[in-house]
Amino acid sequence: MNFAVLSFLCLLVNDVAFSKNVKIIGGQPAFIFEFPHQVSLRVLRTNQFGCAGTIITKWHVLTVAHCFARMEHASDEIVVYAGSNTISSVGDRYYKLTRIHIHPGYTGIINRNESYVHDIAVVTLQDPLTFNSHQNKIDLPTEDIPIGSIGLVSGWGSLTYPMFVFSDYLQKTVMKVLNKLYCKSAFFFSIHDGQFCGVFTRGVGLCLGDSGSAFVVNQKIIGISSFVLPCAIGKPDVFVNVYYYLDFIRSIIET
Repeated sequence: MNFAVLSFLCLLVNDVAFSKNVKIIGGQPAFIFEFPHQVSLRVLRTNQFGCAGTIITKWHVLTVAHCFARMEHASDEIVVYAGSNTISSVGDRYYKLTRIHIHPGYTGIINRNESYVHDIAVVTLQDPLTFNSHQNKIDLPTEDIPIGSIGLVSGWGSLTYPMFVFSDYLQKTVMKVLNKLYCKSAFFFSIHDGQFCGVFTRGVGLCLGDSGSAFVVNQKIIGISSFVLPCAIGKPDVFVNVYYYLDFIRSIIET
């Protein structure tokens, strides 16, 4: 197994004190036809799950950059599974990647001044997706996020913390967009203009193992789960603001 694949798998065992790969605690069971845009990114040879992603065209999947840290040239090792309610299924068709477009400003740095700034990536598929009730694209936002918006986040993963019990089945939870000033006051580090926070209630939130899931409001993807302070302790979860990055996304999907 090469270094790139090891980098991808290491995302599953990140520091518990600052979790980049998030999963849902306190959520409810979901079905893929509720979230047909949801896909899983896995290592082809082992079927190991790494991150979630979102279908935005028949050729493109939106996710977070840190899923591919130090492995921009490993598109032959990672595949996309679409149309599946579980992350263990191997019978479904998978889609190979031709290119991983990581935002040029992404560094992965964490300090008081920045935390995973520009954590966004667009994956181009080798073959187009066939849309149906279980796999389909979701629309991009047409306006910035109104404070107080309520939507849904879906993902696979740990149902408990600090003892991790991971779910094979898709989960969902309600999430509310928070005021940025409140969000900034909740952390010891800065929140960038391209990020926003969401929370529901203590005991419900994102946790270790599943970055890249979509925050959906009115059938549009407004955010991508980026990182949390684990887990479901009442602290906001941090998302990439998709509207902020529309120019970057369109520069890829419209070429």
